[in-house]
Amino acid sequence: MGTAAEVTEEDMHIFFSCGKGHDAETPKGRAAMNQMAATEGIFLDPIYTGKAFAGLLELNENGVFQDGQTIVFIHTGGLAALLGGIVCPL
Repeated sequence: MGTAAEVTEEDMHIFFSCGKGHDAETPKGRAAMNQMAATEGIFLDPIYTGKAFAGLLELNENGVFQDGQTIVFIHTGGLAALLGGIVCPL
């Protein structure tokens, strides 16, 4: 990513959080989407990144992260899901 930072496997921590499964929004996911859009202007989709960010917020609320710790949330896209599956041809 263009940095001199060295990241090892020991630096990685993967947490799993689920809602109702694929193609199902959750209230926590929707709230997380709204929070991210309102505070950062970043739009998440209701199926993947919205629920993933809700899981990150839950981990934070449960004290998993320490002050000063760097947390990376990878936004993997999901624009089609945000737009209800509408795909515009090029």
